[in-house]
Amino acid sequence: MAFAATSLMLASSAGARLYTGDLADTATPQVPVVANPSGFGWADAAIGAAVALAVALTALGLAYVARNRSHLETSH
Repeated sequence: MAFAATSLMLASSAGARLYTGDLADTATPQVPVVANPSGFGWADAAIGAAVALAVALTALGLAYVARNRSHLETSH
């Protein structure tokens, strides 16, 4: 049982190694590519507009509730 568990651990760690090819010494190093976004971020603008709209509607709703409460309190 212990032998089977050990062989499974060794097999899984060996499979996790990165294959670099048969001639690892002659391989050219890979340079990571970094995306440099240029232009306007429409997705970010849409999120900002949605948040601003939600804040404005919440403020209007609170003002409406406060106005109606003051009318109810003065009428009694």
